[in-house]
Amino acid sequence: MQGQVLVHRLDTGQEVATLPKLSGKPRKPITQVLFSPFRSRLLAVASDDQLVRLWDTDKNALALLPSVHQAPVTGLAFSPINKDLLCSVALDKRLVFYDVREKRYALPRRDVSNDATTFTNRDRSSITAS
Repeated sequence: MQGQVLVHRLDTGQEVATLPKLSGKPRKPITQVLFSPFRSRLLAVASDDQLVRLWDTDKNALALLPSVHQAPVTGLAFSPINKDLLCSVALDKRLVFYDVREKRYALPRRDVSNDATTFTNRDRSSITAS
């Protein structure tokens, strides 16, 4: 069952959704799956094929986020305060922020005064890493 994600109800064990098999030959392992804390039916999937996918389990709709990483994706995190922000990290040592509503990555803005990188989302919320 490599390359496939099944979603089950915890209370009944019943299968409620099946993510279509990930493409690619050979199929690469899935490294993490994570539900959004704001949208209970939105699932982010990371894999060794360097891609991050979003899956709406209600509509059984799969969206591929822009390919940014150049190595296997090893981690995902949804923002605890911004419903549209998803972060991924990979073995290429890149930290990438995505706008999940627009299905695009958030462009960084470099602040040379304090050697920090700031990502600003559509609603003007931001996160800074230095």
